[in-house]
Amino acid sequence: MSPPPIDAQPPFNQSSADITLRTSDHVDFHVHSVILSQASTFFATMFQLPQPKLPSPSDTPNRSVVDVAEDSVTLDTLLRLCYPVKSPVLGSAEAIEPVLKAALKYDMEWPTEVFTERLLALLPGTNDPLRFWAIGCRLGLEDVARRGVEALLRSLPESDPTILRVLPGISRACAELEGVTAGDYWRCLSYINRRRAGEEPFCPLLQFSDAMLDDLFARPGPKNILSMLELPFFEIPDLDPGSQLPNPDIVCTTSEGDALRVHQTILSLYSPVFRERILALKAATHSNPDTVLTLDTDLSPRTLYYVLQICYEGEDCLPSDPTTLSDIYRAAKVYQMKRVIQAVEPRWRSAMKVDPWSGYFIAEGAGLSGFTQMAARFVVDDTARLQDWYGFRMNSTTARGYHRLLTYHASCRIAVREELRRAKERWEKTVVERNPEDVRHSTWVTHYIDKLEETLQKEPAIYHDCLDHIFRHSTVNPFTSPGCRRDAKRMRELYEFMRMLPQKIEAAIDQVEWKF
Repeated sequence: MSPPPIDAQPPFNQSSADITLRTSDHVDFHVHSVILSQASTFFATMFQLPQPKLPSPSDTPNRSVVDVAEDSVTLDTLLRLCYPVKSPVLGSAEAIEPVLKAALKYDMEWPTEVFTERLLALLPGTNDPLRFWAIGCRLGLEDVARRGVEALLRSLPESDPTILRVLPGISRACAELEGVTAGDYWRCLSYINRRRAGEEPFCPLLQFSDAMLDDLFARPGPKNILSMLELPFFEIPDLDPGSQLPNPDIVCTTSEGDALRVHQTILSLYSPVFRERILALKAATHSNPDTVLTLDTDLSPRTLYYVLQICYEGEDCLPSDPTTLSDIYRAAKVYQMKRVIQAVEPRWRSAMKVDPWSGYFIAEGAGLSGFTQMAARFVVDDTARLQDWYGFRMNSTTARGYHRLLTYHASCRIAVREELRRAKERWEKTVVERNPEDVRHSTWVTHYIDKLEETLQKEPAIYHDCLDHIFRHSTVNPFTSPGCRRDAKRMRELYEFMRMLPQKIEAAIDQVEWKF
């Protein structure tokens, strides 16, 4: 039960007011519609419509009450700028943001301009310009976002033009990225790197046009991956595999009202949740054999179709589309369908080998942490320069998830470099212990590892083939000489060293912490 509302402080408690704004924390602001109509086109339009009036005691004005989402502190600050009274001073970006957000929401041109100016006035003295960029992103204010990024640029050392792989100054909790999308993050990172390289940014910070998207270098991916999944759900047949089974005895409905006739036994075997619900339905109908039970679900037609197909036909009917796989997996978790979960996981892994980038953002958006981490690991081997690639799903997933991926990717690249450094040290130690004078063999393998590290900047998965590749690496390979071919011990040492190198690199990557 909500607590009774209390009246706001003056001047928002006057008896001459003709309308009441009730905040989320149950404070009533008694205001004058004529003033709000002048300050806000939103309220001007709303007041032209009939307003509900609540019954009140005879000594209390019978005003219309409008519930608003803002709290009393935010609404008080905003309304004081609309009324001819002294406006409070806001000394932080955190205090200004909710008021500016409300001004934008209610289409208040003058308060929007004033609070934007006050926000930007705080920028020169801040040590956290990224916060202003994030506020601009959340509120859709391009100029605020750009001014924040420009301030961040000025804070970066000019003597270090290194390409940024992640935005600097992000805390471990990523509180600065709340309400910011991965697309906003990518555009900010691109903006900074292009400016540091002396190039003009090719897009605004908050939006893309179709022409800009066409100019991006989109990676090749699986074609028409969804076309085979556009099933005519209104024509889905009964899932009766044939005369070997009795006729369907229960109807499953989807979130859109589609009905599929299936078998109680199959549902009960695969899902304890379905089993309990079926037993409850039987109890409600007193187990009347003439009654066709109806089991309502909140699953989409496509998701329910595939879940039932797996129950009847096994995992071979699973799609390869990550979006559908994530929907099936979430449904299986809700209904505790262990066999379906076990079927989806290997198919998801196979899908990640084809397009881990899309899979990552699909899993991130669906809240599937295990699938997200799996996809991130495949991204490490799939993409060398993560910050160069943009996908449309980034505008519907969080910047926090993107930052996590960028941080993990950069840490994995560092781990690989460190492992290659250790590999050179191990080989040099092996050669020296065997024959201190045999320096040329050590030099050649060390040179190969240096070239491997350079190649990994473009082909991050090339280390998997280093055993085969090393013998074709160079025409000056001393191990290709006839004398060396007779040196079986030396060849075994090289073979074992290169056979273990990919495994050690894999182990180094596996040691990288999946943060946040």
